Amino acid sequence: MGSCGAQDVPPVQGVCDVGESSRVTATDLAAGGDHTCVAMSDGSARCWGSNYEGQLGSSAWFEETTPVRVEGARCVGGVSAGQRHTCAVRRDGGIDCWGANDWGLLGRGTYSGPELPGPVVGVLHARDVAVANSVSCSLLETGRVVCWGLNEGGQLGDGSYVDRPTPGEVAGLEDPAAVSCAGGHCCAVTVGGEAWCWGAIEFAGLGDIRGSARPERVKELVGVSGVAAGPDQACAVLQDGSAWCWGNNDNGELGDGTKNASVVPVRVEGLSGVVDIGIGWTQGCAALSDGAVACWGDPDTTTVPHLPSMMPGLSNIVQVSLGFGHACARTAGGEVLCWGDNDRGQLGVGDYILWHDEPTLVDLEGAADDSDAGG
Repeated sequence: MGSCGAQDVPPVQGVCDVGESSRVTATDLAAGGDHTCVAMSDGSARCWGSNYEGQLGSSAWFEETTPVRVEGARCVGGVSAGQRHTCAVRRDGGIDCWGANDWGLLGRGTYSGPELPGPVVGVLHARDVAVANSVSCSLLETGRVVCWGLNEGGQLGDGSYVDRPTPGEVAGLEDPAAVSCAGGHCCAVTVGGEAWCWGAIEFAGLGDIRGSARPERVKELVGVSGVAAGPDQACAVLQDGSAWCWGNNDNGELGDGTKNASVVPVRVEGLSGVVDIGIGWTQGCAALSDGAVACWGDPDTTTVPHLPSMMPGLSNIVQVSLGFGHACARTAGGEVLCWGDNDRGQLGVGDYILWHDEPTLVDLEGAADDSDAGG
């Protein structure tokens, strides 16, 4: 959750051979509630942090302060993490999910769980996956978006409020290029540069406080290149490099220098050259075209003010992702650095020090081996 999703690796149908490399690096990044996962260049997936519902994909069921390999994960091209479950899109077009299965979040047609990694029923041509606390969605090669899970706020986007443990198509969404989910809502950006959102978000401008069970266009935005859903907010990156956010703003997470909620997008102050954006419970962050990262909001630190400020110790960044209280960034070279809340080991740096003010490098190569990785 909490990332634009623009850096996901598109799967190639029928191809799982990732080749050989002397160095294995991260190709995608997802910060969940209190855990973090990455897709790796060898086709494996690695996770760390909270594991009380199996969201790390490890049968040990223990919290992990350093990365562990997801059991049985192979051909992984991208990852997305919710509060208590995680999904990965494979390079052959399938999707595997693991962790909590409330409301059928794992897409297996059942409500039993938690579960170790296994395939989502009926998804064979996925390009991307996006999960939130109560919903999972996938962008398909056919140009459709399908979702499954809880639907009390219309977050499945099918026009109903009926839960589904298997994928069903989002209604009326044409030419989607990327999708992002968080909390109880989802947003998509289309090939034509429009932003569409559905589900329950109190101040998203979707018509009423309950939300919308069908996608509604964010009419104020044109030329959209990426979207990121947050717990009670959403943000968009425009083709001109600006960033715009809307929704709740109790902690200044809209980045406009106020704590006033907005039903229409407001520009994140002082940002240009934005290439990726993420939104968490109390803050937002953006990766910039020069490789720097700017963050804003009000986390439990003096480092990030309400208005955007450059994060120290970060360079060459291409992707950011935010969880409940932590944030992570991925470099162009496939390294991952994390900072913020660490009470569950979600920073992956080998300790339980409650808060890390500065970004710390995660040792991705120290994870245990798994013969299934890479297919």
